[in-house]
Amino acid sequence: MTSSAYAHASALDFDPSRLKYGFFCRVWRARLLTRAAQTMDVTSTDVKSVIEKLFFRGGQPASVALDADLLATGVCDSMGLVTLAAKLEERFGIRIKDQEITRINLGSVKRIIRFLSAKGVQVRE
Repeated sequence: MTSSAYAHASALDFDPSRLKYGFFCRVWRARLLTRAAQTMDVTSTDVKSVIEKLFFRGGQPASVALDADLLATGVCDSMGLVTLAAKLEERFGIRIKDQEITRINLGSVKRIIRFLSAKGVQVRE
């Protein structure tokens, strides 16, 4: 494929799987995933299901209140917040900087929804 073929490809008809592993493949894949995630409607149920799948195993009750502080109630610890951030990145196609992994941004379901909204993800109540 020549460089002129890349110049005429639009974002909608470009297939990143045709590229070999490399920088451009990662860039296009990240852009397409971000675009898809930002058009997805996210609800509190979606966020709660991510938390429940990560932190509730076996016979534990799988219910998290919207305002409950995840750290104070013992649902997760500081490393749990890092794991949660990684899962949110994967699930909703966003990038979370290390400095953003805080109790203020990820401390409860409501805070996570507000954070996702600030990151450009469409949030539906």
